[in-house]
Amino acid sequence: MTDALLPPHTLGASAALLVLFLIIEMRSKQPLMPLTLFANRNRSGAYAFRLVAGTGTFAVLFFLTQIAQNVLGYSPFKAGFAFLPLGIGVVITAQITSRVIGRVGPRVPIMLGALAIAGGLLWLSQITDHATYVSDMLGPLVILSVGFGLVFFPTTLVAVSGAARHESGLASAVLNVSQQLGGSIGLAVLGTVAASVTKNQLAGVRPTHDLISMAVTAGFTTAFGIGTIIALVGFVLAALVLRGRAPKPAEIGLPEAA
Repeated sequence: MTDALLPPHTLGASAALLVLFLIIEMRSKQPLMPLTLFANRNRSGAYAFRLVAGTGTFAVLFFLTQIAQNVLGYSPFKAGFAFLPLGIGVVITAQITSRVIGRVGPRVPIMLGALAIAGGLLWLSQITDHATYVSDMLGPLVILSVGFGLVFFPTTLVAVSGAARHESGLASAVLNVSQQLGGSIGLAVLGTVAASVTKNQLAGVRPTHDLISMAVTAGFTTAFGIGTIIALVGFVLAALVLRGRAPKPAEIGLPEAA
């Protein structure tokens, strides 16, 4: 399965195209993505953090959906409602973060958010095939919501701070691309890991419903454990790269009117 998802020739071609794109952008008088955007240390740190965060968390949401339906036995509709605490928590935490960031700067909320995400994933890594929503999913979802709420607004603020007015939209777009790219990588890699663990758990045995449930859960918990490590990498990245000073209003570029 790993070879099917990430064959060497595909990775090589992707790397070559990326290098070609960078060369073209460096030589172009009007580049689609000015590489000067990455000259700002804080902005590059925000991009890297969102890439790492996306790698560790996007796949987790997919896995939790599978657990809700295949382990807890929820219908798709009920599984969707099970994630309401996550969305509500993100909104509340983001509102609070936006009000205090002017005093503490972006670095502290981002670091705390990374730790919260790591804590939520670590809790999820202990889940079993006998899990219940209240005891095994609700708590991690609330913790993850706090983590997401702590990092979304500060990283966006850092990404657009200091950018020229005509580049602020692009600076924000690159941040979103970083997150989506990380999510794609994370889903491919962690999905492969989960599938491999599940396959190994069922090797040489006659699969029954209970054994399949245990094997699938083992695959997911392994992925959650790796996600925990990735979140901690994000914490270290934020601690080492980001600066603590809060951006001034004048430093935040706004798109020019058309």
